[in-house]
Amino acid sequence: MRMTKNARVLVVAYGGGHINAVLPVIEKLRTQGNTDVIVLGLTTAANVLQRAGISCLGFRHFLNDADGAAIATGQRLAHTVPSGSGVSHAESIAYLGLSYVDLVERVGEEQAAAQYAARGRQAFLPVGILRRVFETLRPDLVLATNSPRAERAAILVAREKSIPSICLADLFLGHELEWIRSNEYADRLLVLSDFVKQRVVSAGRKPESIYVTGNPAFDRLADPVWKSEATRIRIQRGWNGRKVILWISHPMPWHPPTRDQIKEALIEACMAHEDWQLVLRSHPSEPDIPLPALPRVTVSNPNTDLVPALLHATDAAVTMLSTMGLEAALLGVPLVLTDIVPYVETGAIDPQGEMFLKSLGLGIVANSLDQISSSVERALVERPNYRDMLPRIGGATNAVLNHIREMLG
Repeated sequence: MRMTKNARVLVVAYGGGHINAVLPVIEKLRTQGNTDVIVLGLTTAANVLQRAGISCLGFRHFLNDADGAAIATGQRLAHTVPSGSGVSHAESIAYLGLSYVDLVERVGEEQAAAQYAARGRQAFLPVGILRRVFETLRPDLVLATNSPRAERAAILVAREKSIPSICLADLFLGHELEWIRSNEYADRLLVLSDFVKQRVVSAGRKPESIYVTGNPAFDRLADPVWKSEATRIRIQRGWNGRKVILWISHPMPWHPPTRDQIKEALIEACMAHEDWQLVLRSHPSEPDIPLPALPRVTVSNPNTDLVPALLHATDAAVTMLSTMGLEAALLGVPLVLTDIVPYVETGAIDPQGEMFLKSLGLGIVANSLDQISSSVERALVERPNYRDMLPRIGGATNAVLNHIREMLG
């Protein structure tokens, strides 16, 4: 029996939108005197947590003397991690090695090799490693988002061990419905909006365990300080008098060249419009974008440029399926959605199924590279606003905290 009066909450999150969804909850939980928060920060989540002054654990912290095969496997696979990804080499070795060995233990050598060749890291569901994490940390409650690998494994192990669990669905849910629709998956499912709740109910989950809380990541957008910060940015960077076009990139594992093609089409469009300022922004898990030696084109550093300020400084945003695109829509920034998805049989991802912004009608759609420039022109003139279709920002963090308190008793 653990000799402590504090409840122990284990938060499991990957990078990108996942860690951003739980970060405000972690920060508030840490201020409460009756709760110990332990974070398993996976891949690029560790960098976000470090910048926030929050320590976290990774898979490397759970290696033991019997993991020689996992370490050797991780060393073999670690070369697949892009340089500049922000994930430490030691963590890449541990994560890939432990996850792959877990896959072998579940399906056998031959099937593991076939699944990894077809799906890469999407083939992982490291339940065995999460059991090890639980045995070491002995949490009283688990909070994770809807990511399909270690976060999903954490929810499954929590159910196996009769530990209360919460799944915070950060966005609109696509392929995740395959497992989230189960009434046995997580004790409570917290979702973005009534639209999402009805979508999960239609997929088969009982409504009693689904609660509309919003996404804590978006609470920060409501702070009025960002408007003045946006004004400062525009003046400091010489953007005043120009239309700021923000390209929000994201990983495209089904066809990496598409990313560069969209970028080049936007640069060409910017060169043809003397009043445009193009800002290129990579996803935190992508390699940095080289700064083109061109006027009116700049690069935003995702590790230093604060999202709310940048969005308030933006006149139109271009993306395909980024969470940051949804944040732009929440602030009323006109969106252009690039529906440019070459057919590639990967089995790892369904790009069309992931395009929630397009499915919700939250932007002007460019169906080809040639349509990007004219679509941005339309967005700047028509300035479509979709905020009446979206949840209000603010209050989600406290709503999630209330569920945690209720479940801890």
